[in-house]
Amino acid sequence: MNYIQKLKPQYLKISDQIFKQMLSNAIENGDKLVKCLDTNEKLQFVRQMTEVTNNLQYIHLQHHLWQWWTQFGFFRI
Repeated sequence: MNYIQKLKPQYLKISDQIFKQMLSNAIENGDKLVKCLDTNEKLQFVRQMTEVTNNLQYIHLQHHLWQWWTQFGFFRI
């Protein structure tokens, strides 16, 4: 795992309490959403979807960064 990947949140590895707090803070009216996560199945589903979405956004960001580097000629082989 490189330095940047260490900074990326690992939503499947944090405690339920911390995940719920992060979710509540990140979304408008997040406290209402968190109240709906009243079963372990619902909570795990949202955690997994959050992790997948985060990973996809991370890959998208990496792609754009590589495009930028190659477009401006900073990457030389």
